[in-house]
Amino acid sequence: MGREASPHDAHQALKKIQQAEQKAKKIVEDAREKASSTVSRKAYEEAEKINKNELNKAREKAEAQKKEIIQKAQKEAQKIKKEGQKERDQLRKKAQNSIDQAVEKTAEKIKQYLEETF
Repeated sequence: MGREASPHDAHQALKKIQQAEQKAKKIVEDAREKASSTVSRKAYEEAEKINKNELNKAREKAEAQKKEIIQKAQKEAQKIKKEGQKERDQLRKKAQNSIDQAVEKTAEKIKQYLEETF
């Protein structure tokens, strides 16, 4: 009826099982290597992305600080300009008063001289 299993058949079956195990180990090893490579690549890409984001944030912060410094400098320059204009106006006023007084004194001395002489 049925065929009896011979030692040769058992040996062949065992050999096929070992081959299947080796094939499975190779598949697992390849999958690990591929997964490791994929994980490394993704980690690198993510690190690059984070670096770019951080670099962009740093640039934006530096640009904002630069604008703030420029605005402060412009305000300070405007303040100094106003103060300088105020000082010039005061000096002109003093100079004009001095000129007016000098003209009055000179006119008075000329008047006295003319009165004494004639």
